[in-house]
Amino acid sequence: MAKCHICLFTLMLVLLISCSTEAGISSGLLSKVKDGDCVVGVRTFLIMFVWKHKFSNETLTKLITAKDNDSRRKYLVESLQERGLTIGTIRDYTPFLSSYFKYSNLSLSHGLSNSILSSSYFSIYPQVDMCQRRDYFTRYDAILLDPYNFAYYVRFYRDVGMTSGIYMNSDDFVAVPLIPFEVYTQTTRNQVSSLFDLNVASCDAKPDISDAQFLRRLTGYANFSQQDVEIIGNVTGKSQVYGNWTLVNNFLNMEMAELTINETWQQLLPSTCYMCSTDGCYGENFWPVLDLFIIPQLLIIVIYFLLLFGLKIYKKPSMKRRIGIPYTPIHILAIVITFTGLSRTCVGFWYSACLFSFFWWILIYVSTIIRFYYLRNLYALIVMFPNREKMLKMLASQKVGILMTVMLTFVISQILNLVSVYFFVNEDKVGADFYRPIIGIILLLSLWVFGGCCFLLDLFLQRKTIRKGGIRKFFFFDDPFYLRIDLISSILPVIIAIITGIEVSSNEGIEALSIFTGIFNTLLCFSLVQISGGNVLMIEIYKMVKRRKESSQLTWDQELTNSDLLQILKEYSEKEFSSENYEFYIKLKSLQNRKFIKLKELQEIEAEFIRNYSKYEVNIPSSCKKTFYELLNKCQEESQLEFQLIWDCVAPELLLNLQDTFNRLQDTSIYAKWLSVQSLKENNNV
Repeated sequence: MAKCHICLFTLMLVLLISCSTEAGISSGLLSKVKDGDCVVGVRTFLIMFVWKHKFSNETLTKLITAKDNDSRRKYLVESLQERGLTIGTIRDYTPFLSSYFKYSNLSLSHGLSNSILSSSYFSIYPQVDMCQRRDYFTRYDAILLDPYNFAYYVRFYRDVGMTSGIYMNSDDFVAVPLIPFEVYTQTTRNQVSSLFDLNVASCDAKPDISDAQFLRRLTGYANFSQQDVEIIGNVTGKSQVYGNWTLVNNFLNMEMAELTINETWQQLLPSTCYMCSTDGCYGENFWPVLDLFIIPQLLIIVIYFLLLFGLKIYKKPSMKRRIGIPYTPIHILAIVITFTGLSRTCVGFWYSACLFSFFWWILIYVSTIIRFYYLRNLYALIVMFPNREKMLKMLASQKVGILMTVMLTFVISQILNLVSVYFFVNEDKVGADFYRPIIGIILLLSLWVFGGCCFLLDLFLQRKTIRKGGIRKFFFFDDPFYLRIDLISSILPVIIAIITGIEVSSNEGIEALSIFTGIFNTLLCFSLVQISGGNVLMIEIYKMVKRRKESSQLTWDQELTNSDLLQILKEYSEKEFSSENYEFYIKLKSLQNRKFIKLKELQEIEAEFIRNYSKYEVNIPSSCKKTFYELLNKCQEESQLEFQLIWDCVAPELLLNLQDTFNRLQDTSIYAKWLSVQSLKENNNV
């Protein structure tokens, strides 16, 4: 049986193996401008990056030689009035783009326009995802981005949609700062240090930052114009917005003055100057704080498996009856890994692997709970459907249990995981970031609702037992596999997941958000491990420690001469789904005083306890069964047989199984109560 469970662990690991953190774009400070605000500086603009060849030579010359940004914007508007452009921009920027086009009396539509005079915009989702790099830059005439994201992603997508061996570069585009984006007002002056965040950058270090800083000089570093103030008020819908240039004028000097586009092109670095240490940015870590939490999460799972196998607790009936559940922390490990920067290598694949692991873990758990209740009511079902006894017993076998709770759930999980196709066909990975945790919370809620209903039903059906025996008997003696404790614990992951979701949505600080998310992901990992076998592991370790400290008592076979204890053992065996050992033991004990056993009696024993899928089939080795049938054949020839031969054949294995059950009974409060009463009787010579 131990080999079977090691093979099961290996099988689950192999099946699991066979089957992102992103560099995100924020919405900036423009949306925070209020009525009556005084603008003191603009860190970045939303810049329209238009491919050079989309302009006539005359317009291109005007644009690249214009001395100020207001003039560039004017020339761009004039060009758009004659011929529209297809514009790619992220979804957060589209309201600003639409408002600006309305402000400039330009026509703009979502999707392809039928008019040559109308421009059209399309949503793009630039992100670091190596397996799904899309042709956002070559797909459209222009891209609307802030300078930092543009300089980064023009390098990341430098070869996508381009002729083989040719990279796109920042100077392939005409950059026209269109809309003030990171706007600083008097109410945000405590943060103005970031207005002048000059970085030392070169081809070898932060080339994207270098390009972005020169693109910012198209308007003068942190500077803005009166027209920019008007655009801010119009785009945001705020009134009485005005400008104050004192802060900017105190900082600006000739080295930070406005540049023409032509002058800027001369400063931009080629895309061969790459911002990452590895091609595709595999080696970069955008959220190092969050990724560090994989260490405690990994430790939780490793410690669990070390204790499970090191102390051989996987051999305990409370673990063996769970079949696949004790090994499902493998799934939890797969899930927590996909919340690290590793997912950036291929968002679609890793998010799909995450959901598959979630589906499989949930299905294994639910199917095992169903199997527990089936086993608990097996004998009642046999009485109810006597003609289906063999089939009912077959469904209760270990092999069918593995097939139903591990293999079948694997197939069903693959089918359910077809929803993950969404991650591959949908370009909006921001939507994927929202979709994945929502599915996870729905699955956890479903598990909790299912487990809660099972637990409440148990409470209702066992209400008389609880009143009579107490809550401790309900949780331990009546449930030797501790399923009810797991069902109660299933609420913890739900609570943690909901709290995490609420806090993440309301927290804006990246570092604080990473720490908070990491802590709650670790707590979630711990709670999932607990209901996947951790609770049972802790209980079994406690029982092992307690048993070592206790003094030796009467031997179990001596104690079983007590009729009260026999009744307790019978009840406990039924709860543990091992009443066949007790019934066989009682049957043999009733014949033990006889020297010979008759053929009819031996045939009854075979039909009731030895035959495959019999009512009380006992778990004995095949060699033992073979010997029994040889003795049965001998008895058929002689009509009777020495009882001692039968006892020597089946008793060693039977007593070993029964003793295991009895040892677990000794850990219960019911046994402790019986023992105290027995000791009291002996002390008083009763």
